[in-house]
Amino acid sequence: MLYLKERPAGRRQLAAALTLFMALAASCACAMETPRYCLGVEGIKCGSAPPPGFYLRSYNAWYHSTQLKDGNGHNLDVDFKFDLEASAERFIWVTDAPKKELGFDFGVYAIVPFMDSSMRMGRLGVDDKSRLGVSDIEVCPAMLAWHFSRVDVTFAYEFIAPVGNLKENHPATSVIGFEYWTHQPTLGVTGYLDKEKTWSISVLPRYEIHTEKKNAHFRAGDQFHFEWGVAKALPKHGIEVGVVGYCSWQTTDDRGSGVTWDKSVHDRVFAAGPEVDYFIKPIGLNMAVRYEREFGARDRPVGNMSTLTFTKRF
Repeated sequence: MLYLKERPAGRRQLAAALTLFMALAASCACAMETPRYCLGVEGIKCGSAPPPGFYLRSYNAWYHSTQLKDGNGHNLDVDFKFDLEASAERFIWVTDAPKKELGFDFGVYAIVPFMDSSMRMGRLGVDDKSRLGVSDIEVCPAMLAWHFSRVDVTFAYEFIAPVGNLKENHPATSVIGFEYWTHQPTLGVTGYLDKEKTWSISVLPRYEIHTEKKNAHFRAGDQFHFEWGVAKALPKHGIEVGVVGYCSWQTTDDRGSGVTWDKSVHDRVFAAGPEVDYFIKPIGLNMAVRYEREFGARDRPVGNMSTLTFTKRF
């Protein structure tokens, strides 16, 4: 999206750097303009939907970054630091009512995130911190799930509603609200390499299509990203271990009369790391811990994402 050709210094460069930070895409941590989806919160068997029932899934995420990249992947020397603490509650309902006639389970879900962030650009005299608040909510009114002998397939349509409170001249609050709607079709696949389903490979692609930003005459470029996982289950111990990650690319130019930067510059990032899942059978609770380190970033921050996820079926 936006990048700086020269090292920022002075009032003009300060304004440019702040605009960069507000316009950059970063996973969950610096959820500026794109992508909207919080990357890194899914991993092992990310392409599978749960069996019929009502679930509560709680995501807890911590992101830390000390590097801000330009459009060529070079560090911007602005003494950069960004931290995020986030908790998101996901309410999921799945029914097998259509399965007999149509062959799939049907589900809906909603995600309500709470976020708190801080951002510093020491060389530019910027030091800002947001207050804990509700961020933009994600809603899926239709999810279709197929479960075959060796493959799970999930299709969903999601939208993200701009309900978060973005405060002007407070860059850290860019994680709270985007001020535009996003449509997001999703197609997930999990394949099992053995009959007992102890080895799995999964992928969860999403495509983001954005509306125009409120009062800005600006429309962020589309974003394609996917999460992935390779895992081995140890059923006797209730444990599953694997390697997970995510990849993200901006696929179209930013557009609109409000675009004042080089719109041909597109952001990207990759990440990978370990995950361990543990099923606490007496209380029917699944716990997942993962750590993902980002690399290959352009036109955005690059850092580390840690998540702790709990899933409970009722």
